[in-house]
Amino acid sequence: HASSGADAAWRSRYAATAAAGPSVLWKRSIDMADDIIALSRFRAALARARGTRRLDELLADPQAPALVPTLPALDVFYLIQEVGLEASSELVAMVSPEQFQAFLDLDAWQGLAPAPERAWPWLAALSEAGFERLIFVLDHVDLEMLTLLLSAEVRVYDMTQEEEPESLDNAAWQSPDRFFLVE
Repeated sequence: HASSGADAAWRSRYAATAAAGPSVLWKRSIDMADDIIALSRFRAALARARGTRRLDELLADPQAPALVPTLPALDVFYLIQEVGLEASSELVAMVSPEQFQAFLDLDAWQGLAPAPERAWPWLAALSEAGFERLIFVLDHVDLEMLTLLLSAEVRVYDMTQEEEPESLDNAAWQSPDRFFLVE
């Protein structure tokens, strides 16, 4: 019988392992179990739910502000894509700067060029979290990415080098030192 040889080999490996005592991995997993139970239950609940129900369960958890930044960015991104960015502004307010950077990397490019029209909705959703949160996250986002996105939409006039433009297409903001005009 072919399986008896495999069974005998397994039994001998098991006996040798049992004689050596519990493995280091087993001890480590027991020690880590207490630390990961809350996150595991949190992720399990999210995995079972779909769409808006999944978002509602996530946001209903009192520990959501601490747990959301620990979730994989791709999982959060797909959830936002599934329910819509407009419905996810509360979730976007909880993400880490690294997660937000990943969202821009995943969604605000068209081929090798930045697609500002796809980044603005993300920035608008983040801005609903308030000015301080917006500044905190943007302070940690790749500066080159922000520059590429803003350069397509913003024009800066150096008032020390040129005269004030006669007509502006959009509303403008003048720096407090009056050296720059931003349109």
